[in-house]
Amino acid sequence: MECTCKAGLGRSCKHIMAVLLYCNKNDLETLQIISCTDKKCV
Repeated sequence: MECTCKAGLGRSCKHIMAVLLYCNKNDLETLQIISCTDKKCV
């Protein structure tokens, strides 16, 4: 995993850990897949 924050350059930021904890606590089968066409244009 990679993150765009400053700490994410070393691949050890709180955002990555938050995603991993969320995935650990929730059923991955129920997560919605968001396609690139569902996201707002940048």
